[in-house]
Amino acid sequence: MLPASMVIFQHIGAMPIFVVNDLKFSPSLFGLLSMVNTVLIIIIEVPLNISMSKWPERLSLALGAFLIGLGFGAMAYASSIPAIIITIIIWTFGEMIFFPSSASYVAEIAPPEKRGEYMGFFQMLFSASMAFGPWLGTIVYEHSGAKVLWIWAFIFGLLSVIMIFFLKERKINTGI
Repeated sequence: MLPASMVIFQHIGAMPIFVVNDLKFSPSLFGLLSMVNTVLIIIIEVPLNISMSKWPERLSLALGAFLIGLGFGAMAYASSIPAIIITIIIWTFGEMIFFPSSASYVAEIAPPEKRGEYMGFFQMLFSASMAFGPWLGTIVYEHSGAKVLWIWAFIFGLLSVIMIFFLKERKINTGI
């Protein structure tokens, strides 16, 4: 889950730099663009997750990771406000699917007596991706440029998709 998680945090690292420096939009416009993510989450995330609650975890995790990679990867070709909004919509749907599904998956595969340990490790992974994702993204952006960064974001999303298919099957823990 780490590669896709690192990619999603480009919205607080390389993405604002890209939008302001490369595309020459104002920082305040980037702030308005960020609202697209927030509004979608407020309006759509709960109904989306309810409608997907019966999906197999592998499918929802893979779809979420793919959309995260696709959305950020598409930034390599985004140069207008509508194009940026489309990329934000794509990766936001990935985020809304991936993070709840990943938390659910970890809780479900954990033996009841180790659920806290599993969730703690999961939170550590999430925090590490928040710490290292933006840092790594800005380093790639600085040394190799935006196009290379966004292509690698897509590759990292696909890497997560591939790794998800090696996850063990979920075992429902009833506590019995």
